[in-house]
Amino acid sequence: MNKQNTKEHLRHPALNLKLEALHRCFELGEDIQTVSNEIGYSTASIYTWRKKYIQKSVAGLMRSSKERARGTPQEGTLASFKEVE
Repeated sequence: MNKQNTKEHLRHPALNLKLEALHRCFELGEDIQTVSNEIGYSTASIYTWRKKYIQKSVAGLMRSSKERARGTPQEGTLASFKEVE
């Protein structure tokens, strides 16, 4: 498999690609290896997407944990921009 992060093969593929692969494999019953070869991502990736989808629905497929938003800071924990000035 291609492990490069290129325009044609992103390290973090689009949500619609993941959902389509899951649909083909687990709803339509297509062979996972065949789908894997066609989309250019490993069978292990497809199974990982399935696991995340089962655990967290679509939200589990949207972003990797390293890319998740950090949330808003709690009041009193960080200095505001005005306080720093």
